[in-house]
Amino acid sequence: MNKFLFQILLIKFSIQISETPFHLFYGWNITKFSLNNYDINCTTCMPAGIKFDNEGNIYVSFPRWFENVYATFALFNKTTHLFQPWPSLEENNYNDSNKLNSVLGFEIFNGTIYILDQGRINGSLPKDNSMKLVVYDIKSKNRTRTYIFPKEIADPEFAFLNDIVIDINRNLAYISDSGIPIDDKKENKPGLIILNLTVTDKINATRVLDSNETVMPDETFWLHINKTKVKENSPMKTGIDGIALSCDSNTLFYTPLTSRMLYSLNIDQMLEHIKNKSHSITIYSGFKKEASDGLLYSSNDNLYITGIESGNIYIAKNIDDDLLRMDYREFKVLKGNISTMWPDTLAIYDAKLFWISNQLNNFPHNINFDNPITGHDNFRIFYAEIENDGNYLLGCNLMKINWSFGNIAIWVIFAIAILIFLSFVIMGSNKQEDIIDKNMNLDLKDNY
Repeated sequence: MNKFLFQILLIKFSIQISETPFHLFYGWNITKFSLNNYDINCTTCMPAGIKFDNEGNIYVSFPRWFENVYATFALFNKTTHLFQPWPSLEENNYNDSNKLNSVLGFEIFNGTIYILDQGRINGSLPKDNSMKLVVYDIKSKNRTRTYIFPKEIADPEFAFLNDIVIDINRNLAYISDSGIPIDDKKENKPGLIILNLTVTDKINATRVLDSNETVMPDETFWLHINKTKVKENSPMKTGIDGIALSCDSNTLFYTPLTSRMLYSLNIDQMLEHIKNKSHSITIYSGFKKEASDGLLYSSNDNLYITGIESGNIYIAKNIDDDLLRMDYREFKVLKGNISTMWPDTLAIYDAKLFWISNQLNNFPHNINFDNPITGHDNFRIFYAEIENDGNYLLGCNLMKINWSFGNIAIWVIFAIAILIFLSFVIMGSNKQEDIIDKNMNLDLKDNY
């Protein structure tokens, strides 16, 4: 009995202290597009966003932050390793403000793609009506809805539409606007946009946390990647970037890129604030180990956090129970035997966590497309096994149990159950022996 319980505890302890390994899914030095049956190299095409549909197809965004980006949204062919403009090359026409101009963030759920168009091409002022959310049906590739953001929601001189999550319970979209000005001499004006997806005949959106201190970049923080300074002359100034919605749709997490702080807000309180202006939005904060780009919440209450300073991916469990203790929280780390530089966007598919590593800090001027300065591929897609975990859009896994040493009650109940079970086994065995003894005695009496 003692040996059995010791083995169980030993297994539990080894799970607790082990690091989850990650693996290389695919890497490449230069992005290649398939355009009208021709294969074309693109030296200004940097992959940023990655998501999967229900069939396992991989979609990648290529924001048009530089010239000659042939397609800003594409489907990755896992056989040829080429990128195919999606839904078509025509829909990626940047000369038409109604088409996809520059895409960074997007989301996929239940056969629908929600594509966030920044409208900003090569650092220039977005065209009229180019900043928008475009919704497509994956199967037909047809556009079903288009939401164009007015100036009071997304100011063309400042708006940098970055990340998006979908609240399927309320039919809302939450969008981070990093607020990076066209004129870098001006101050950032970041904020959070809430878009009502139910209203289709007109735009129904609200902007909150406008230039709030929690969405602003940290002016005192100079970002370093692998101990190398990003931008020599002045610090990188990017406001609210990655956002993540909890699987119960109750909490929104967010972080400015130029910061090591993580923030969250209660969705119901935020919506009440918008409706009645009766109280302020309650914001909880905590300290992260390093600056982050992408965030992603899962169905098992895991918050996955990119660490762009070291290239790590961190996992925080049940993070909303006490955010004020983030300073002392132990993070689980994904580790691999291969290096990753600037992990950008996260995605979950088939119990695996995927992310893109794109060297944004080096792109494009410090990228060597023939002999990468990092000694490996310039761009990489990684993955890690995350057993029994899924996308936040699937809802919370209510059957899960938090098997941790902190949850003593679970272990006590488990141990008691084992003891009761063994007691019944022993009692049953003793009873069986008594019956056998009695039968033997009867047989002896009959013989005499």
